[in-house]
Formats: sequence, structure tokens, C-alpha cells
Amino acid sequence: MAADSKMVFTYKARNFGGQEVVGKQEASNMADLTIQLKEQGLILIKGKKEKKKAAPIVLFEGKVPLKELIPFTHQMRILYAAGVPILAGLEDIKDVSKNPSMQRAIGNVCQTLKNGSSLSEAMSQHPKAFDKLYCGITQVGEATGKLDVALERLAHYLEKRLETGNRIKSAMIYPTMLCSAIGALVLLLLTVVLPSIMELFTNNNAVLPVPTQIVMFLSDWLTGNWPLLLIFMIASIICLVVGRRIPRTRHMMDFLMTKLPIFGTLVVKDAASAFSNTLATLYKSGINISDALVHCEEVVGNTYIKNGIHRARLAVEEGGALFESLRDTGTMPPLVISMIKVGEESGNLNETLEMVCKFYDEEIPRAIKTFMGLLEPTIIVVAGGLVAFIILATLLPIYTLMQSMA
Repeated sequence: MAADSKMVFTYKARNFGGQEVVGKQEASNMADLTIQLKEQGLILIKGKKEKKKAAPIVLFEGKVPLKELIPFTHQMRILYAAGVPILAGLEDIKDVSKNPSMQRAIGNVCQTLKNGSSLSEAMSQHPKAFDKLYCGITQVGEATGKLDVALERLAHYLEKRLETGNRIKSAMIYPTMLCSAIGALVLLLLTVVLPSIMELFTNNNAVLPVPTQIVMFLSDWLTGNWPLLLIFMIASIICLVVGRRIPRTRHMMDFLMTKLPIFGTLVVKDAASAFSNTLATLYKSGINISDALVHCEEVVGNTYIKNGIHRARLAVEEGGALFESLRDTGTMPPLVISMIKVGEESGNLNETLEMVCKFYDEEIPRAIKTFMGLLEPTIIVVAGGLVAFIILATLLPIYTLMQSMA
């Protein structure tokens, strides 16, 4: 079932008694309006299509999370495939939705549809709920009459994005908690435990070993300058946030991130996965390569790789092959470029992109597992060495004192 394409007309008509009647009526065109009014016993005098009204602007509209957008997309696909009108389906979904931002977005989309807009046009007015990629694929689905197929591809694509994001977040929970616990332990030792123990030796004017002197210096500095340290930490966070908002600084930071050992490889693979999945979904939906690359730029978070995709798109628009354009930027892994080359030369770009997607669906979990397998022991070894050094610095003067007493 196609999207509702009726428009709202204001009309002036005359009934069979000769009286003039003014009103509003939904119709596909003026001829349809004439027929509908005739069935109501009215003769059209003048009709005018109402201008589309912009959707109401909602201040502070929150971003709709993927975990809310995915079930919405599935529900829309099922209702559309079952023949339920789009407007009625949206109102049903709005009633059962529990997310306030999602409810507001759907309510405004419904209002815009009533004013004569298409579904993709209505959705495009709410970018925090429906990004350009979502609206683009929806628009293609409306144009081809295969909205259910487009929504199914969208849901599958969004599920992949959510799964990859959840894997990375889950993998970082343990190292974050471990680093926080170790940092708290070190601060506790340096600022609370050690000063009370070291006071015994300083009162006796004992000669302290070098490790103990180093630890005591750090302890004294922390206890005496903790406001300065706090200011430094806050300033560093502010500089980092502000720096990420300056294009040139962010580009440099993202470039350095891709060159880090092990972690840089994971960043590049994650970007390649997002690029491949987005390009495959859009190309399969019937969107041309140049427009698809615009959306690919938006889903890749790393600005260094994003700029590479942008340069590749400009080269494609000038007539270059996609694989050559990507290869010249040097931002994509050789596997992606090789597979795209095979797809372009064989005319089976759809199939080769699907193969790349499947590869990264399996490779990303492996890369995360490898990264975490190296990160966790590194944290434990470094933290263990630090704690061991502090304990050694504490025990050395005790050992020295016992020796002198013996």
C-alpha cells in the first residue's frame, strides 16, 4: 500500500438549492475534489490547495536512541505490509510508545502528514529521531512502492549499529572500573595511609631509601596541592571537549587515534564496518553511489576517515571509480578497496558489499576481544607494579630500622 498522497483543499461550492458553501476537503487533485463534492450534492465553484504547514518546533527535543527506533521501524514495516494506512499505523505506535521524545516525534509526523506531506518529508523535520539516512531510504521506499522492504533493510542496519556499539561499550566497562578502582587505591595510599606511617620515620630523623623519598614527595605534593591538581584535571577535560569542537584540532586528534598501536586498528575497522554496512544498505535500496557516500560520511565518527570518504565522493562525482577514489585517500583498509574493485569490475557491487559486511560482522568482535585481551593484562601489570613500588617504599624503611636495631 502506497503512502497517502491526498492533499487538503479549501473550496467554495453551490448546493442544488443555489446556496454557497465553504469548507475543506481531502482530495488527490482538483478533479477528485469535484467528484467528491458532486457526490455530496455540491457543485464546485472554486478550489485551492492549502499550503503545507511546517511541523511544530519542539524545544529541547531529545535524541531518540536506537533501541527505541528499531522496534518503531519493525512495527511500521509490519503495519504497512498488513495494509494499515500510514497515518493510522503511526498513531497506534505513538499510543504504545513509552519514550517521550519518540512520542513527540511521531505526533508531529502525524500532524505533518495530515497537512499533505509525504512520510519522508515529515520525518526529515525531526533529525534527532530520523536522520538523513533514515529519511533517504524511506523516500526511496515511497517512490518505488516498496516501503516495507526499505523499512526491513533499515531495521536490519540499525540492529547492526546497535550491536556493534553495545559490544564496544560492554568491552570498556571492566577496564574503566579496574582503572578507577586502582586510581582510588593509589590515592588512598598516598594521601591517607603513607603520611601516617612515614611520620614515624621523619620524627626520628631516619635516613630514608630513595624509593621512599620519591613516594613521600608524591604524597606531600598531592596532599598540599590537590586543589591545583583538581583545577588541572577540569581544565584538561574542558580543553579536550573544546578541542573536539574545533575542526582542525579534532581532525588531528582523530588522525593520531588511527595510528595508535592495536586501538588504532580497532578504530579503523569500526569505521570500515559502519561505512560498508551503510553503503550496502543504501546501494541495495536504489540510492546512487554519490548520494550514498554523503550518508556514509555522517555515520563514520572519525573525522580523519570522514574527510577521506568526502574526498572519495568528490572524485566519484568527477567520474572516478569508487575503489580508486577510496584507495587514493588512504583511509580505508585494503580489503574494503579490493572487494569494491571486484564488485565494480564484475557488476556485482551489491554482493561484494554484502561480503564485506559479513566479514566485519565477524571481525569486529574478534578485534575487540584481541584488544581487550591485551589491554586488561597491561592495566593489571602496570597497576600491580605501581602498587608494589608504593608498598616496597613503605616496607624499606621498616626493614632498615629493624636491621639497625639488630
